[in-house]
Amino acid sequence: MAQGPWVENWSQWDLLKLNSFSFGITGFILAMDTVVLPVIVLTVAPEEFKNTYLAVLGISGLLMAALVQPTIGRISDRTQSPLGRRIPFILWGSVFAALGLIGVRLAPNFTVLFAVWIFIQANVNIAYGPGLALIRDYVPLNRIGMASSMKIMSDAAGAAVMIAITGALIGKTASSLDWE
Repeated sequence: MAQGPWVENWSQWDLLKLNSFSFGITGFILAMDTVVLPVIVLTVAPEEFKNTYLAVLGISGLLMAALVQPTIGRISDRTQSPLGRRIPFILWGSVFAALGLIGVRLAPNFTVLFAVWIFIQANVNIAYGPGLALIRDYVPLNRIGMASSMKIMSDAAGAAVMIAITGALIGKTASSLDWE
C-alpha cells in the first residue's frame, strides 16, 4: 500500500481519474451484454435457440471472470516492469479486448461468436483485476473508502452511458445490419 507525504493529497478529482478505467471497461462489457450481443445472437442463432445461446454467452463471461481474475491477480502482484505491476495487464487486456470486436463483427455462426466472446472476456478480465488493484497500490489508507465508492459510481455511470450510447447507435442502424 502506497504511503508517504505525497499520497495524502488525493482529491475527489484524482480518485475519479484513477477510476476512469472502471467507467470504460464496465460500460463496455455491460453494453455488449445487454445491447450488442442480443442483436448479434439473433443473426447467428436459430430462432428456437436464441435465448439459450445468449445465456451461454452470459454464463461463459462469468466463468472467465472466475478463472482469469484470480490467476492474473497473483501474477500481477509479483510482476516487476518499468510500467509498474498493473499497467502491462491493463494495456494488454484492453487492446486485445478491443481487437476481439473485429471477430464479433465477422462471426459467421454461434460457434465463432462464442470463441470470440471467450477471447474478449478473458482479455477484459486480464485488465479488470489489475485495474481494481490500482486503488490498493496508490491510494492512501485514509482515502480507500472514498476511492472504492468512486469506483462503484464510475462502474454505474459507465454502464448507463455506454448502454445509452450503444442502444441509440444500434437503434439507428439495426435495420440495416447485414451480418452475412
